[in-house]
Amino acid sequence: MQGGVYPEEALRDPYIQYISFTDGFLGILLSTLVNTHFTTRGRLARLPAFLARLAAEQPTRDILGIGLHERTALLIEPSGLASVVGRWAVTFLWRTTSSQTKAVSGSHPPSPTSS
Repeated sequence: MQGGVYPEEALRDPYIQYISFTDGFLGILLSTLVNTHFTTRGRLARLPAFLARLAAEQPTRDILGIGLHERTALLIEPSGLASVVGRWAVTFLWRTTSSQTKAVSGSHPPSPTSS
């Protein structure tokens, strides 16, 4: 919503001003972060940065990250069962409350935390 962010920018600073999140989109996919144009625009590096930031802001919440190619769809049934339709891939990253990452504002990439 604030503009675009390149993967290397998100990795450098997960709090860069151009990153914003919409929560509860259409009342579905709660606790899910969806990143579109995932493969073509090389956005794999953005998703872990986004998840690390959300983990810092909401440490008691599990969050699923989904990366979608623009020619691929993820069909989700009311039961939660999903299927992929299209020629390309869907990428899933699951951030749980036991994941060991931290995100700091100001040109610091997300990193593992020590136990």
